[in-house]
Amino acid sequence: MYTYLKPFLLGGRRFSRAVKFDKDTFFGFYKGCQLDISRVNKNSQWSIDVRHADGGYLYGGYYDAHTIEEALNEAITGAGI
Repeated sequence: MYTYLKPFLLGGRRFSRAVKFDKDTFFGFYKGCQLDISRVNKNSQWSIDVRHADGGYLYGGYYDAHTIEEALNEAITGAGI
């Protein structure tokens, strides 16, 4: 099982099931979907993988952003959740 962090707000969205969150990594759940985001290199490129609760692929790829908040926003809007 996962050890969840305390719920927090980020960009007006409430994350209550985050497992890992720091300036270079986010792993957790939003509206039942799994979000796995990590910085690929120091040049602001992020790896994004979003999966539905049933394991189906919703969104993924690489995205240029300066902050984890920007990458999270791209993951959520790109996946349509």
